[in-house]
Amino acid sequence: MKIKAFAIIIAAASFLCAAAAAQTLDASLSVYEDSVIKAADKRFLGVGEDWQATTDSIHVGNKGSNDLAEDFPAAAKNTGFDIPYMRMAGGSANSFYWKDGADKFENRGYTYYKKPTYYGIAEWIKNAQQINPGVELTFVVNLSDTLENSKDLVRFLTLMPDDENAVGSDGINWAQRRIDCGINEPVNIKTFELGNELDKFSPCYSSDAECRSAADEYTQKCAAVIEAMSSVNTEIRFAAHAKTYPAEKPAIAAVWNDRVIHNLAGKISYIALHDYYYPSSFFWFKYARIKDEIVTKTYDLPEEQRPHVLVTEHAVWANPEGENDP
Repeated sequence: MKIKAFAIIIAAASFLCAAAAAQTLDASLSVYEDSVIKAADKRFLGVGEDWQATTDSIHVGNKGSNDLAEDFPAAAKNTGFDIPYMRMAGGSANSFYWKDGADKFENRGYTYYKKPTYYGIAEWIKNAQQINPGVELTFVVNLSDTLENSKDLVRFLTLMPDDENAVGSDGINWAQRRIDCGINEPVNIKTFELGNELDKFSPCYSSDAECRSAADEYTQKCAAVIEAMSSVNTEIRFAAHAKTYPAEKPAIAAVWNDRVIHNLAGKISYIALHDYYYPSSFFWFKYARIKDEIVTKTYDLPEEQRPHVLVTEHAVWANPEGENDP
């Protein structure tokens, strides 16, 4: 269907005389609704959650049990958005120990905010699969957890009980534990993200050398976790995080990203970008910036070692001065 052409008013400033008045020109634009330039893939959209008390109240009602509430899946289905992708979690991932939520409720531990683990890893998976059985998941690994616990995480999420690697050093078959929690098949894990925003971003690094040193420390932890988890399942993929909030100091962001990409070359499939901005500052998220700060840093690597950019957090900040007010 062709939409009726309409007039666009263009103000053209005269370059011949600074005092010349702006000209008003007429132009027309035709829109063909049936002609698709590029279809948007729903897999580009997803939901990010956090291991916090608010998550409990949304998903289990926090009523002294880990029974899933029906409201959230019902609301998602009602909107027609089947949530093709879900990530867990934000900053709380750095303090969350997944094993506390991977057992019968009466045997569970406590979360970092001193509450029983109502909504643990098992509930997260089941909640997502209620909405979309084929949902792709990203799990953010707590780099403060033990390497053995991180290996057991892979067993829990990706293996079957008869796999020779399913039993951990503690003698527990963690794949069977997943089944005991009500999740029969291995989970569709898109990637394991290595920590959440472990760089220093407020205030940012004062020098390139300070930034490189911090990136080296971060990537050393990442390399150890990658080696441990890959020893259980060589098929899993990893994402290290790019510089958080790069718009604050783009030059420092480029230093961090370059160090992470080269220190982990061949070990990671993705570099995870978190970028937020005010509505009037959308230029902060332009492709040119992502290319300069991340993509160009991969050009000297063999193609098979170049990580792709994975945007795992992205939103518009509410402006404290009221820019977002109606």
